[in-house]
Amino acid sequence: MKAHDNKKTRQDSKTSHTKDFDLESHATHKDTGKLHSTSNKSSTPAPPQKSPKSPAHRAHKSSLESHILQVASRLFALLGYAATSTRAIAAESGANLAMIRYYYGSKEGLYQAVLEAQRDAIYHAIETGRTQWSKGGEMGGGKIQSGNIQEGEQRLKNDKAENSRSYAQEALRAYAAALVAHAREHGDFAALLANEASNTSEVGAAVLGECFARMFEFVSECFARGMDWGEFRADVSPLQLSFHFGAIINFYIHSLRLKTSSLPIAQIPDNYVESALDTLFRAI
Repeated sequence: MKAHDNKKTRQDSKTSHTKDFDLESHATHKDTGKLHSTSNKSSTPAPPQKSPKSPAHRAHKSSLESHILQVASRLFALLGYAATSTRAIAAESGANLAMIRYYYGSKEGLYQAVLEAQRDAIYHAIETGRTQWSKGGEMGGGKIQSGNIQEGEQRLKNDKAENSRSYAQEALRAYAAALVAHAREHGDFAALLANEASNTSEVGAAVLGECFARMFEFVSECFARGMDWGEFRADVSPLQLSFHFGAIINFYIHSLRLKTSSLPIAQIPDNYVESALDTLFRAI
């Protein structure tokens, strides 16, 4: 009886030791998501899985997202937000609905991404125009690179008198050139903005509302400063000049959509904006 008990005790001890080993092995390797077998410790380990965050994966993701965004931009511009479905975008882009939901969450999220790309281009154009003020100071908030506001403005007046430079005109031309360059490269730019101007969506108001305000503020300030510095006549309203300036750019940008048609508007020369701004600035 005692021998039987000793044998049973040894078996229980062996079983307990094996269980402890298996639990320790599982605890050691649970972070890898694999339970290594204790009966084949000398087996060759599986090769490491390719990381989903590898450069190749990121490049593929970026390319796919960019393609979906391009297709969505074209369809939203052509059909409008309400008439464009995520199924149509998926079919046109070769993606599937799960991919669109993964990258953008919803149709609203995708439309927001499309508008944000256009908004960023407008902000870039504004900043391009602002760099033309570098000799005298920065526009916006009355900031001057050195000295106070009065000293900065006087320095600009002196530079203009000595060098016949037109800082306000240069800022406006640089801003216009950047917008035109973006519109030439992205044919959906004008249609997207026009759709939002005529039928503003909640997403559009949130993304573009402040952007439009900053556009108008920048152009108006250019004309107002130009009057202060003697570049423009003082008897013309900066508000009216801003409307005239915007009309020139909008007319040309919208004409780009008709370049392949036989309409007379399609024959507008590429230097239309530069020529029209020359006429405007000479008149004032």
